[in-house]
Amino acid sequence: MTMINLYPVIAEKLHIPVGKEFKLKPKRGGVYPAQYRFIADDLEYRPSQCCHWSSVSNQPMQMRIFLALLRGGVEVVEE
Repeated sequence: MTMINLYPVIAEKLHIPVGKEFKLKPKRGGVYPAQYRFIADDLEYRPSQCCHWSSVSNQPMQMRIFLALLRGGVEVVEE
């Protein structure tokens, strides 16, 4: 059985090129400080420029932000 990776499909639906960095903002409030990017098989984030990229799946709060993005409660802010 082949697993299909949905991250590139989600990126396409959100009109975000794979590899492009972006920020997220809740519908009410300021922009989250972390940067995000879709890669071929994951969604990664880093808290600031000096940090390494990590998978959102490694951090429960980041996964909640990602799920809010899918529900429409968070919007993409282009860098």
